[in-house]
Amino acid sequence: MSNKSFDVVIIGAGPGGYIAAIRAAQLGFNVACIDEWKNDKGGPAPGGTCTNVGCIPSKALLQSSEHYDQAGHAFADHGIGIGTLTIDVARMQARKDKVVAQNNDGILFLFKKNKVAFFHGVGSFTGGGAEGGWKLKVAGAKSAKLVAKHVIVATGSTPRALPGVSMSFCDHSVRIHGGRPAGLPEAIVSGSQLENAAMASESDKVLVL
Repeated sequence: MSNKSFDVVIIGAGPGGYIAAIRAAQLGFNVACIDEWKNDKGGPAPGGTCTNVGCIPSKALLQSSEHYDQAGHAFADHGIGIGTLTIDVARMQARKDKVVAQNNDGILFLFKKNKVAFFHGVGSFTGGGAEGGWKLKVAGAKSAKLVAKHVIVATGSTPRALPGVSMSFCDHSVRIHGGRPAGLPEAIVSGSQLENAAMASESDKVLVL
């Protein structure tokens, strides 16, 4: 297997990684991006936590939840009657999944448009250095060996357990930890559909972008 050479290789295709890859390509660099995230069919799902399980799906559910809340509490003021109000959570989730998939496909389209080589798999260093180029390998359905003059590590983060906090749930309650762009929308969605929803945050302020 021959090595493929690039000016810049980005490990991770989240909001930091894919934007860096596209911008570097626009500036004239030969760029590759590696990302391991998979969709339900095993295909590539670039976009990281934000696109796949964080900001984007949270806000898709938030929009559906807002429509539900408006129908239940505000339509009557406008003279609109809808009879018995129901909610189809499975259909709501299906719409959310469609929104996520559209975002995944949009990132892949931008890679192709800007001539960013995309490798679906786990990227790791195998040797080299700043002078002769960094050596990397991609482990996935199609393995590859890469050499890069520059490497950007944009792997993001993974959830961790909260020390001393036990998590228990029932059908009618949920507790959201975190009040940032993903946590707050989840709390709002949960509050509109469940009997009891609570949000916990380390900060005394919440932030939605």
